[in-house]
Amino acid sequence: MSDNYTYQSYETPEQQRTQETQPIPPNKPFKRTVEKVLTWVGLVLHLIWGLLIAFGVSMIPKIQSGSPELRKAMIEEGYDPELFNNVDPTSMIIFAIVMTVIPFILALIAVFLFKKSVLAGILLILAAVLGVVMSGSFIAALLWFVAAIMLFVRKPKDPKYVVSNDERHTI
Repeated sequence: MSDNYTYQSYETPEQQRTQETQPIPPNKPFKRTVEKVLTWVGLVLHLIWGLLIAFGVSMIPKIQSGSPELRKAMIEEGYDPELFNNVDPTSMIIFAIVMTVIPFILALIAVFLFKKSVLAGILLILAAVLGVVMSGSFIAALLWFVAAIMLFVRKPKDPKYVVSNDERHTI
């Protein structure tokens, strides 16, 4: 019964020589499309999140000054309602923009450094951590973190292990 199955194939010395003399196919460029898409989607979501934060911060004095119920609730909680009126809304908007721009710039730099996958992965992890800590952009940070892990894990195939046929399809 064991004669019906072959576990190792025997190659003649002539077959081994022809395999050794066959040229190694040219190394195709390794595509990082998935990582780029994840990073760009994260960039767009982070930009939208930053705009929402800036808009929300700019609305705080308007909401607080126009609502007597909110003023009463703040007094009952022990907060001074005049505290928000003393803060300049433009400085709060600038602070919110700075807090969202730093992770955005790091992720944008990483997109253009995908040829150097380790450096791009480190920048994306740094952008993800800073994005969560500075601006609370959890979804963008998750996308950047997944892209960074993929940059670390996915490696180009060694060309001597790629088998190709005459129709230029790789197996």
